[in-house]
Amino acid sequence: MDLADGIIKIFELGLTFWGCLIAYKGLKTWREQVIEAPKIELAREIIEQFYKMRDLVKRVRFPEVVCYPESIKK
Repeated sequence: MDLADGIIKIFELGLTFWGCLIAYKGLKTWREQVIEAPKIELAREIIEQFYKMRDLVKRVRFPEVVCYPESIKK
């Protein structure tokens, strides 16, 4: 009976180890999706707004005046 009890304990320890590993991977994935994903979206939005502002400032500094001969005649 001692050998069978030892095998059962080893099997239980193995299952416990795999369960903890699966739980760790699941929590890590959850954290990435719930906590870090909004940060990435916020960073994308900030970068997008930065480039829009940069383009706006560029257009204000160097305005493009387009004159068509038809509009001058009017």
